[in-house]
Amino acid sequence: MRKSSNGSVTYSEESGIVSFAEDESFPVGNEFQHDIGLDQFSPQPERVGTPIPGSTTYAEDLDNQEDEVDDTPVKNTSWQEDRAVDRFMDYIKDSYPAKIPKHDGKSIVGAERAVKWLTNLGKEISEAVRKDESSVLDDALLEELRVKIMKDILLLKEHIKKLDKTFKKSLKKKAGLDDELMKYAEEIEIAYNHELNGEIKKIAAHPKLNIYVSPFERAVSGIIINSVVSGGKPLEEVYDFLKEKYELTDREELAIMQVIMDSGYPIFKDRGTFSSKKNKESGKGHGIEFIKNYFA
Repeated sequence: MRKSSNGSVTYSEESGIVSFAEDESFPVGNEFQHDIGLDQFSPQPERVGTPIPGSTTYAEDLDNQEDEVDDTPVKNTSWQEDRAVDRFMDYIKDSYPAKIPKHDGKSIVGAERAVKWLTNLGKEISEAVRKDESSVLDDALLEELRVKIMKDILLLKEHIKKLDKTFKKSLKKKAGLDDELMKYAEEIEIAYNHELNGEIKKIAAHPKLNIYVSPFERAVSGIIINSVVSGGKPLEEVYDFLKEKYELTDREELAIMQVIMDSGYPIFKDRGTFSSKKNKESGKGHGIEFIKNYFA
């Protein structure tokens, strides 16, 4: 049971019945309805607007609604992590030339590391240009940086060649290597590097052979060469003299003549007919070597 403030009206919440006292001199209005709780039963005014079908929301409510503020923190993008093209110019300015790998200038490994870093940086410039659909990059500055990077790479490669030559010279002095052997090793290295890089390069070269001869064969061949070069004597006469003096066997004769030819003195004779025995017959034993008019 609820009683009004003036004590003349009672209202039953259970039955919803309002009872009035005999004294009805008090005013009845909105204040009274609110006081006894009847304002919740008052008819509501009809809503004016355009309802959204299937919803209790009106279009006017959405039009008048303020935009919601997105509290999601903005992520800081970068070229290195997100490949954000709009951040590439900052990246390239910070990287070149400040972040070129440091080296002492005396190490081939340090110079090669710098070449690799610069090469990758040039590839990143190409990648950024391909992804720049909105034209946010400074093409003039990028072209200028690309030219500088290429010059640095060429300079480093020339420096690597100088370091390589210096290293080989010091190695040659320490090991006492022959000039011809070092030159042949360089040719092999060049061919290997071209093959490693997927390139094919044909190099005109002949293998270097080390021939070991006995002191006797070396002495006889040396006598023959010195007598021809210094004394001006015919090679055949000197050879016949030494052959009879030392009674050369067939194997020794062939070995000595081969040493003379390998030393650069041509001998126009069929090597298959070398013999300590004189045989002037034109039968068997002649014409064994196919090209007998040219020294090997």
